[in-house]
Amino acid sequence: MFEIRAHFDNQSIVVYQAYRKEIALPAVAEQRFVAPFSFNRMTWIKPSFLWLMERSNWGRKPTRSISWQCASAAPAGKRRSARRC
Repeated sequence: MFEIRAHFDNQSIVVYQAYRKEIALPAVAEQRFVAPFSFNRMTWIKPSFLWLMERSNWGRKPTRSISWQCASAAPAGKRRSARRC
């Protein structure tokens, strides 16, 4: 049995991520990930806002200065990469 430690329901799961300004600002403007974001690089999502804030030193790390909440929707039983947040 799997345990999901995040806010979720039958339609979506909510996770959190922090990025540097050079990645976050273009993504927010375009409402999707764009360059310099790379889908070939591993990124770790956090299931709780407080965990994210602790890991980003409360938004003071230069490489993790912008944080956001991402709700990703997927049909039940289907795997989907979160390319839009």
